[in-house]
Amino acid sequence: MGEQVSKQKIGNDSSLALALAIGIMLSPDTLAMLGNFFGKTGNRGFLLIIFSLIIYLILFSQYKHFFIFLSDIKMLKKTVGTTPAFFPFFVKSIAVIFLSTGLLVSSGFVFNEVFLYWFPNFGFAFILLGLLLGLQLLPVKVALYSQVAFCVISISALLVLIISGIMQADQLIDLKPGDIDYSTNGFGLGAYFLPLLFFIGFEMGFPIWNKSDQDVPQKNSILFVVVIFMSMLFILWGYVLLLYIPMEKLMNTNIPHMIAAKNILGAPGRFIMGIIVISGSLAAVNALFTTISQQGSMLLQIKMLPGNIKISKIIILSLTLIIAGMMAGGMAGAEELETFIRASLILWLISYSMISISYIFILSKSNKRYHTNFLLKTVISVMCLLILGITILILTLMDDKSILIFKFLGVALFISLIPGFILMLRDAKAFKR
Repeated sequence: MGEQVSKQKIGNDSSLALALAIGIMLSPDTLAMLGNFFGKTGNRGFLLIIFSLIIYLILFSQYKHFFIFLSDIKMLKKTVGTTPAFFPFFVKSIAVIFLSTGLLVSSGFVFNEVFLYWFPNFGFAFILLGLLLGLQLLPVKVALYSQVAFCVISISALLVLIISGIMQADQLIDLKPGDIDYSTNGFGLGAYFLPLLFFIGFEMGFPIWNKSDQDVPQKNSILFVVVIFMSMLFILWGYVLLLYIPMEKLMNTNIPHMIAAKNILGAPGRFIMGIIVISGSLAAVNALFTTISQQGSMLLQIKMLPGNIKISKIIILSLTLIIAGMMAGGMAGAEELETFIRASLILWLISYSMISISYIFILSKSNKRYHTNFLLKTVISVMCLLILGITILILTLMDDKSILIFKFLGVALFISLIPGFILMLRDAKAFKR
């Protein structure tokens, strides 16, 4: 009986971890980027997604090493100091502010255009925000199981469109795109690095394992499934996109997923994609809220945040008020919002770079650092770090709003240093006493 209960617990933890890790990957922003990416790269995009998959599998192995023993926050504090340890929490807080604002308002517009044209789009966005806040104020299991439901709905609906699109492919006549002249489209080098943004958020499932029994540390290997499964899903959806939308249109539209859904199944396709957009937005924002709450509790435990056990609820409530203020203040319709969202994702890549640096530091301090296995791990980690660094640079430089992104990153990095410096001063005073 005890073994059966243990297996059931591991199974429950697995589904919860997978749902959190997949959250952002299912967002309509990812689907929009994916469409533009395949419009710019064509069939080359399949190989680029596989290459990105390899990079994230390397990152996965680094996170797995951390969470078997401590967590990303604790390990960063132990290896590279107090200031960088705040960074994962800070990055997700920035992402939830800008990404959630964009996603919720997009869901409102889709609900208005696809389901009820008379319903105020901003009203629906605020309803979704209130729903997500309510989930966070209830016992944590409610938000976690809701996350599973959001992900199952999104993936199932997307698979319906993919299967329908592939089965109807032989009936296509005028929708089949011709080739595109890559010498004249001028899409730039940045397109080749976009897939590294598609898998962001994969590590959000790890804190589930951190709370579980540590008798079976290998169980978190199931999170390998996240990046592998999602890479296959991206490839299949990309194949369908290239079948149903000419590449030039795919490259330039802001709603490639909506156009593809309509071309595949007509009005029912738009209805299905509307469900994907809303459930995917809920999955992304709920995953971010849940992870921030977990990391807030972790910072409290290691005395890196002041307050009491309710600090997580206070953080979520504060972020919700900021998002509501941005929607009410008109930021949702601002041209800069999409730029800030891209900058937030680039900032997230910087946090992955910090994890790689910390992991390389651990390897360099190991007594076995000269063994072949450790040398190979070090070389692979250094190569991963270099690719992340090049990606961050290229995505920033090649963006149309590169100056604004540089300013955003500069301000964000500066603000992220402040809590660490305050703690360092506090610890220094305590040491003198």
